Amino acid sequence: MTKQALILVALLQAIVTSQAVVCDGDSSNSCNGVVNTCTSEGLCVIDTSTGNCCPLSKPYGWNGCNSDENVEVCEGEMGVAYVEDDSPSINETAASAVTTASPTTPRPTLQPTAEPTPVPTSPPSKPPTPSPTPSPTAMPTTSSSPTETCYKIEIGLIFDQYPDETRWEITKGRRNSIENTNAHVLRESPYYDPDQGYVEASETHIICLPEGKYTYTMMDRNKDGMCCGNGEGRYAVTYKETGDIITQGSEFELFESTTFQIPFVTPQLRDADNDGIEDRTKNVIPPVILTPNGLPEICENEFGLHLQTDDYGVETTWELRERSTTGKYQDGKVIASGGPYTSDFTYDISYCLYPGKYTFVFYDWQCDGLTGKKLTGYYSLKINGNEVHRGGTTMEKYWEEVKLEFKKEVESVESVLIKASVEESSTLMVKITWMHALTLAAVVVMLA
Repeated sequence: MTKQALILVALLQAIVTSQAVVCDGDSSNSCNGVVNTCTSEGLCVIDTSTGNCCPLSKPYGWNGCNSDENVEVCEGEMGVAYVEDDSPSINETAASAVTTASPTTPRPTLQPTAEPTPVPTSPPSKPPTPSPTPSPTAMPTTSSSPTETCYKIEIGLIFDQYPDETRWEITKGRRNSIENTNAHVLRESPYYDPDQGYVEASETHIICLPEGKYTYTMMDRNKDGMCCGNGEGRYAVTYKETGDIITQGSEFELFESTTFQIPFVTPQLRDADNDGIEDRTKNVIPPVILTPNGLPEICENEFGLHLQTDDYGVETTWELRERSTTGKYQDGKVIASGGPYTSDFTYDISYCLYPGKYTFVFYDWQCDGLTGKKLTGYYSLKINGNEVHRGGTTMEKYWEEVKLEFKKEVESVESVLIKASVEESSTLMVKITWMHALTLAAVVVMLA
């Protein structure tokens, strides 16, 4: 073979190496015939120095590969021109319409419901009527592939005065289409048409996702988010099986993204900037009462909230505030908060308070309470297990407030131990520590 022929063969091999690498499986399958070279997201792992597929080592990384990125975020840049997706189609319910798309069809675009519910920024004189949204079940359902189980999430939206600036997408893996044009978009919305009644309106979508990693991205093409210069909009993504908040937001610029795993497992509480607000839920972290020595207090003043949401859980939030001496609830310090929520779900929340006077403030963005098109909800408040108020079903303004008072003096573990004998103290300490653990678990459930 001549020297020129050898050069030609080498060039052809280089071209083949640089061609698109297609991965059609999970970590047990292969890229281009090389076994065990796909991540759990069905992505090829590419050696950037050669362009070849790399075998994965267990449990992390790859054998001798020179990669620019971690395997968990490996996606289109590393010698991969495109990635094919073999996941089952995603089922979605938006209002009364159900659309199913095959992975081989072009990228689907969701059509918003035809009857959003308009609401002015200030409370209206008459409560408007919300548009219908089907009540999904909390349990996972089977997708179009008979061997796959999918899990429902709910996307709740409240628009500002410019819905035509707003859209969202769900992509497979960690990337969004704004930062990476190779991102695999599974579902996306159009910009919402203000002439179709979406100005300051609420909307929900139910989407079913198979097990895997996904990224939800909320976008505003005017780079001013959904709040607060032109109305008070927001979005919330919730997990239907447990009612947990996956992400929520309102104030951002061009976009903000959240990556999450399905099935969704509630992560630990996190407050990175120590501002008292939980990073994922954007809610105020409730107090955990301790003695000066760091021991748990016995719960003598238990606050309880039972909540049944209606068709539009995204509209529902609440605050618990210290009672203000001015008589205005807005002047009281917020010590706990909750919401937005998933639709058609029952929540039970409880935790301990110091003795004192408080104001519970219940908000319904639609100004009509928990009375939806198909579902009617309510909330009830309890003090030490006894119901003291029930409300929220009908409202004619944005909020309603309930005054609460907890009178029992807090009794610490220390004082109880002093009263007990040495033998009784040992037994009692075990019981109290267990009670405190349950209290903390209830706090985590409430903030999820």
